[in-house]
Amino acid sequence: MRKSLTRGLAVTAALAATMAGLVTAGNPASVSALAAGTAPFAAATVTPSTGGGSLASINIAPPSGAVCYGDTASGGVRWSTFLVSKSIDPATLTYGATGPIAPAGAPAGSVVTPLLDTNGSAIASRTTGVTSGLITPLSLSTFNFFPAGFLPAGQYWVGFACYGGIAGNATTGAFVGNQTGRYFSTGLTITANATATGGTPQISFAQGFAPDAPVLAALSADAGQLSGTFTTSATAAAPITSLSVTATPQGGGAPVVQSLLTSATSFTVTGLTNGTTYDVKVTATNSIGSVDSNTQSVIVRPGAVAAATLSLSGITGGVRAGIIAPANEPAGATRTGYSLVVATDAALTSPVPASPITLPANATSFDVIGLTANTVYYAQVTATYGAPYVGNPSTVATATALGAQVIEQQITVVRPAGALVLTQRCGVFGALPAEAASAAFPVALTAAAASVDTVGTAPTFNGSSDPLFADYPYPLPANYPTRCGVDMGTGRLVTSGALAGNYYTASGRLNQVTIVNTQDLDQAWTLNGAMGAFTVAGGSSNFSGNFLGWSPVVSSVSAAVTGASTYQMVVTPGAAVDPNAPGLGTARPLASSLAGQGLGITTLDARLKLLIPSTAAAGTYTGVLTLSIV
Repeated sequence: MRKSLTRGLAVTAALAATMAGLVTAGNPASVSALAAGTAPFAAATVTPSTGGGSLASINIAPPSGAVCYGDTASGGVRWSTFLVSKSIDPATLTYGATGPIAPAGAPAGSVVTPLLDTNGSAIASRTTGVTSGLITPLSLSTFNFFPAGFLPAGQYWVGFACYGGIAGNATTGAFVGNQTGRYFSTGLTITANATATGGTPQISFAQGFAPDAPVLAALSADAGQLSGTFTTSATAAAPITSLSVTATPQGGGAPVVQSLLTSATSFTVTGLTNGTTYDVKVTATNSIGSVDSNTQSVIVRPGAVAAATLSLSGITGGVRAGIIAPANEPAGATRTGYSLVVATDAALTSPVPASPITLPANATSFDVIGLTANTVYYAQVTATYGAPYVGNPSTVATATALGAQVIEQQITVVRPAGALVLTQRCGVFGALPAEAASAAFPVALTAAAASVDTVGTAPTFNGSSDPLFADYPYPLPANYPTRCGVDMGTGRLVTSGALAGNYYTASGRLNQVTIVNTQDLDQAWTLNGAMGAFTVAGGSSNFSGNFLGWSPVVSSVSAAVTGASTYQMVVTPGAAVDPNAPGLGTARPLASSLAGQGLGITTLDARLKLLIPSTAAAGTYTGVLTLSIV
């Protein structure tokens, strides 16, 4: 700041020394002008209130009776003029021999200076007199000794302040004392500061401040008009003399300006063009100048589009809304749909749960069902449009929901007696998992895929094909046993382990078995299997059915049923039976189901494993595996 003070300054050496201390901060040899929070004693006045030119000067007058109370013990009270940027509160200034001192933390570039008299001397460190303390009118002060550009255009506080009594420190020139001061100030606006020919500053000024900018809130709009609210901050230093609002159409066009009372806080601007967006601002004006608020924008919507036509008629358990689109819709109005409200009262304050119902733009009717029969209902429809268009609601229509019209037809059907049916398909096999070798059957078996053939051939009974095979799984029990063949091939000698040399092994697959359970009572059931003795052709040799074992598999089971009651068929496969340990010479379960879980259809498969004793004579052996369900 000192650089700006001395740049281009053509004054005496004494004045330069005085001005060198005009803008400083943190001088320890200073005295506070006011105790914290003390308000100014009164406002000062500036004469003339406006001025400028090459001899810009003012005279600051104190209010009548202004006093800086004398301090007889220290020889009086000092006072000083000040001119500071508006951002600095004069109450925070301190004072030294050369005038006001900037407070700590003052914004960069702030101006803090005393006024200068017509001799170019700082009007600072003046005394009031020992006893009376009256402030005499100030002599004329001038801006012309300030360097060009030192006081940029802007807003300032100007005035004078009382501070402590004299202590007379010749070394530091500081003043100390315990007198709490007062200050007298007014606003000052500098509107120009340039350097004319010859270097003489050209300053234009006026007493007071331009108003603070109004704050404009969000706007609302209706057909041909808009409305808004705002706040102002009028002060004694910046009284508002006039207010106006300006609405400027976006995209070009003449702005609409409307004057307001200085006490106004709201406005409505009329005569606007529908469908146009306007930028709106409020302007506050006083003798210093005009200040605009922030800008808000709003679209002025057109008048509401004509209403759709609604008819209402009763249907069974509801009402039917018939809709005729609004007539003469504006060219720019794009209908996006309809909003239908159905209620139990004419004022539509008790809507049914589905209301409001959104319908497509091309809707011509809509049924609202699930309503109470023989009850009067009321409805209203409103077409919806893209901004800024708005649809008008239709007139309220009314109708009575109808009760159901009843006729009867008696339906009779016979549910046949249930049965527990056991069938088989020759040559049909389900998938089987791999099995590792074991002590009882020392041959590992790979997984086997399900057969491609899912129909197979009919089993036989007494040498003839089962006549019911085409109807499998027909839910009637056959009164005869049926038979399928299982070819287990040629046995393979066991060459290692505990059974080495003592047995041949063979394996095969059980023809797939189906169980259909439609019994009237959902009772438990078990499917058992027992193997008879194996006999060679001609009957010269045989061995026990205990040398046959199996690994049961449930290949399919009826899906779960949900509805009035939930039901699931559950089928459990029987335990694996190793050949000769203990073997199938005694009946063993292939699968079973518990009571309450056995109704439905299931398919069952099994891997067959056979040990052939080495002591048996060579030849082809045949035995019968009997499956029975109980």
